[in-house]
Amino acid sequence: MHEQRDGIVRSTAFVGGRAVGSAAERLVATGTTYGTSTIALVHDDAVQGPTSPKSGSRWRIEAGQSVGEVRFGTALVDARRYLRLAPVTLAARALHFGRYGGDAETRLAPIFIGDPTLVRGYRADTFGAGECGEGAGCPALARLAGSRIAVGSLELRLPVHEFLARGNGIVPGLEIAPFIDAGLAWNAGDPLRLRLAEGTARGIVASGGVSLRMNAGGVRLELTWAQPWQRERGGVFTFGLVPGW
Repeated sequence: MHEQRDGIVRSTAFVGGRAVGSAAERLVATGTTYGTSTIALVHDDAVQGPTSPKSGSRWRIEAGQSVGEVRFGTALVDARRYLRLAPVTLAARALHFGRYGGDAETRLAPIFIGDPTLVRGYRADTFGAGECGEGAGCPALARLAGSRIAVGSLELRLPVHEFLARGNGIVPGLEIAPFIDAGLAWNAGDPLRLRLAEGTARGIVASGGVSLRMNAGGVRLELTWAQPWQRERGGVFTFGLVPGW
């Protein structure tokens, strides 16, 4: 919630109806201007199915640098492999993205690994007051954000439409995909804790679940149920208009 009075903006963050943090700042009539440039090396020989890639591989290695009033560098490594074991596909992904140097830690919003396209089951709006504790802020959410992230995913993609089409002509693209996701977020200077997170401490968070994907006339729909392993709660449902990675 934001309240403005006498040139001062007061912001209060709520989780589960309870205030978990607040800040106040005076409005200054200035803007921030910066731009970024990137260079990348890309490979892609993946064969796209109705809902997600079903064979081949993709990878991207990218570096970037900002110019202007906000200065930082970026690095991205994104590798994906799709092993076709007809009629199913075993899909694996490893990703790192980070901001480095300059203003990477101070003037930009952190990167959040709980996005449903990264580590499923940790979406921000599914956290209640009980998971945030009694103090200021929400450590259970804060551990999922940083200037640098690493994410890994494994899926077994079952093309239901192929089984149905054998005896029944053409059917919409339909896929069931059991999965495991894992990820880690950290900031410059943080020790890398390459172990499963305990309590609300930083560390690797993971989840397992299943996604149902459908290609409805070119619109790719995804319904996911994920069980987060580093949260004391049941499964989390998400729905999105996204293709499988």
